[in-house]
Amino acid sequence: MEIFTILVPIRVDGITPPSQNALLYETVTVVEGKPILRDMVFSPDHQYIYLLSDRQVTRLPVESCDQYSSCATCLGSGDPHCGWCVLYSKCSRQEACDRWEEPQHFNTRFDQCVEITVTPSNMSVTSPATQLAIRVQNVPVLSGVSCVFKDLSETPGEVQGKGQVMCLSPSLRDLPAHTHSYGEKRVVQLSLRSTETGLEFITTNFIYYNCSVLNSCTSCVSSEFPCHWCKYRHICTNNLQDCSFQEGRVSGMEGCPQILPTSDILVPAGMIRPITLRARNLPQPQSGQKNYECVFSIQGKTQRIPAVRFNSSCIQCQNTSYWYEGDEAGDLPVDFSIVWDGDFFIDKPVSMKALLYKCEAQRSSCGQCLKAPPSFECGWCTDSRKCLLRQHCPASEQNWMHHGRHNLRCSHPRITKIDPLTGPREGGTRVTIEGENLGLQVKEIAHVQVAGVRCNPVASQYISAERIVCDMAEALLPHSPGGPVELCIGVCSAEYRTLSTQTYSFVSPSFTRLRPEKGPVSGGTRLTVTGRHVDAGSSVTVFIDKEECLFVKRTNREIICITPASLLGSGPAPIRLMIDRAEVTSSEIKYVYTEDPTVSGIEPNWSILNGSTVITVTGTNLRTIQEPKVRAKYGGVETNNFCTVVNDSTMTCLAPGLIYGKPNPPEGPLRPDEFGFIFDQVSALLVLNSTPFTHYPNPTFDPLGTSGILEVKPGSPIILKGKNLIPPAPGNNRLNYTVLIGETPCLLTVSENQLLCDSPDLTGEQRVLILVGGLEYFPGTLHIYSDSALTLPAIIGIGAGGGVLLIAIIAVLIAYKRKTRDADRTLKRLQLQMDNLESRVALECKEAFAELQTDIQELTNDMDGVKIPFLEYRNYTMRVMFPGIEEHPVLKELDDAKGSM
Repeated sequence: MEIFTILVPIRVDGITPPSQNALLYETVTVVEGKPILRDMVFSPDHQYIYLLSDRQVTRLPVESCDQYSSCATCLGSGDPHCGWCVLYSKCSRQEACDRWEEPQHFNTRFDQCVEITVTPSNMSVTSPATQLAIRVQNVPVLSGVSCVFKDLSETPGEVQGKGQVMCLSPSLRDLPAHTHSYGEKRVVQLSLRSTETGLEFITTNFIYYNCSVLNSCTSCVSSEFPCHWCKYRHICTNNLQDCSFQEGRVSGMEGCPQILPTSDILVPAGMIRPITLRARNLPQPQSGQKNYECVFSIQGKTQRIPAVRFNSSCIQCQNTSYWYEGDEAGDLPVDFSIVWDGDFFIDKPVSMKALLYKCEAQRSSCGQCLKAPPSFECGWCTDSRKCLLRQHCPASEQNWMHHGRHNLRCSHPRITKIDPLTGPREGGTRVTIEGENLGLQVKEIAHVQVAGVRCNPVASQYISAERIVCDMAEALLPHSPGGPVELCIGVCSAEYRTLSTQTYSFVSPSFTRLRPEKGPVSGGTRLTVTGRHVDAGSSVTVFIDKEECLFVKRTNREIICITPASLLGSGPAPIRLMIDRAEVTSSEIKYVYTEDPTVSGIEPNWSILNGSTVITVTGTNLRTIQEPKVRAKYGGVETNNFCTVVNDSTMTCLAPGLIYGKPNPPEGPLRPDEFGFIFDQVSALLVLNSTPFTHYPNPTFDPLGTSGILEVKPGSPIILKGKNLIPPAPGNNRLNYTVLIGETPCLLTVSENQLLCDSPDLTGEQRVLILVGGLEYFPGTLHIYSDSALTLPAIIGIGAGGGVLLIAIIAVLIAYKRKTRDADRTLKRLQLQMDNLESRVALECKEAFAELQTDIQELTNDMDGVKIPFLEYRNYTMRVMFPGIEEHPVLKELDDAKGSM
């Protein structure tokens, strides 16, 4: 993304060189991706400047002095608005400082930063409180200050003239013990605090040193502080009065008691002998002090031996024997110390050790014994056939072989191994012979024959008594199949001659097949040459035409090498093997160089930042490449990925990723600095600048819900939301997503910001896994549940409930049956009663009807003519509406109304 900035040049006279009339003191970012218009306006108070882009107005302060935390960075910035406010120890504008201080308290020149020096700059932890003279430069007139010793105390300071302060330092011996936990020195921050502002405005370091923690004379007198060594008290102190004797005071390295370095201190195990050491300035123990001792630490055990001080420059550990367990090592370095008065150690070089050794350990043969350093004084005892000191060999002097004897030679040589065991008759094979007693010098090798053929020793590779390396001559007798190695040391008598149990054979190497049969003219093909006895001899070289094939490895049947580039272009090339001096060829088998592969197309020509998406590469001669790879380089970091050849014109590759070094992922596409293919040694395809391969940001996915768990029903769609799911690349290619619900994939529909997944027919908690381009995302877990789905406890519960319900129904039916019988009986009884009641009612109705007929007749007899009898409206209404009621409020209202009328 393009970033536009405003550059503010300020004229600074007297600071910049004459050829420069402005100083760029700050670059300020204003608007990302937008240019700044030329119109700029200051605020009325000139504290801010207004800047315009095409859609935005930005207000910036004309200065940002508070971004500078020290005087050097403040004044060194060159900002003309900023200066160092001394007593407030801050970078600010002058008016912000002048509100509290005088103008002279405001420094603006680079060389005006406050400086402080303290005299003395250190003191001993055992010293009493000390008056310190503190000189401060480039400060205003101080009215009052205090001296702050961080984590210790604060003491008042006395101002003596401008920039001179006297202060009393605290004494550590007067402070609590927990403040003393430090080594040789303790650095304390000393600050000056202004009584005007209450702030610390300058800080420096003040050192407390402790000589007493130095427990050796050399470390004491070589200290950077004024420490002295009291050798009779074995203490380091800064006070010479602490030494008991004046002659025991040591102030320089030349006066320290110490053991002088010497050559190897050889101590034979089990032998009683003294150890004498050179020294200087060894103190004579005084009355009441213990004498010297030698303290050895051997395999974790301490051995103390009395020592005698002959004089100040010589001491001897008394006659004692020393021993170590095991024969795994012929010698063992042993640390030791010289002490006096129980635990007063005499200085000695750290690397100075005693060498405790056993002659017989790891020296089981005469040759190995005589290879021991002459200073060990070991020799071979022929009677006991052991490596011993002369004192331990019971035989006579003639039977003890040692370095002092002339014509020293070990008898009975023995060969344990020869390599190789086969080689060509033409010779040139370098044979390695290993064994015991194979001479002490190469000139002792008088005779070496391998399978009856002379073998010439190579002096540079000879190892005394253990190994002989020789070069084979040509085998002139063609009928000789091979034989053992014959060796003589000095003379070829019986006791100095030996034969190997292994045999060496002459073979005729050949080859019958090449795999592959062709490769690019630029070389780099891993070629396998198959044949017989191709592992013979000590060296092999494969030539293709006249160029050497880079050797990788070989077995009895195969040689593997990397083909060189062809100098003659494409076409067949002969194969030639050089095994030592033997030349092996074949007129029928040839290696074919083909034209280098080419790449004509890449589809798609994009991937995501992580890579590992599938791309298809088309070209020519692709099948000739054994291990093709695609590569990309971005920001100096190269990545590559594997390809698979489909046919001679097509292969598929996993796109390489880019390593993006910035903390936040890129928002837009990136193009690698280099993009190409690794095709063996074909350099033309390493960088394809014509291919606009692009990397888009990796897709990202939101978690499932706030807790990472989403509850759904089986078969319901699952929405996985994210970003960058469909890169804005041209063409119809899209990222290949795979979504697994548990172990089951689901059908996907991909949109720009989400994946729509049809969940499989599963239940329970299933983990969601999204795979794309080598990336794995775990957005959360699905809790798939079904309303009809019953668990086993629920089924058992329902079965039990159903059984209880069935029993209840049967009980109800039995009870219902009994109730039904009782009801039938009751019904019959009621039916009989109803019949009787109907009979009575019918009889009463007949009688009532007869009476009614009589009443009607009486009524009609009273009528004068044919008309309907009626009552007066009031009487009729009273009888109908208020039967049996003579007085009613309604009737009263009617009476009142009638009276008023």
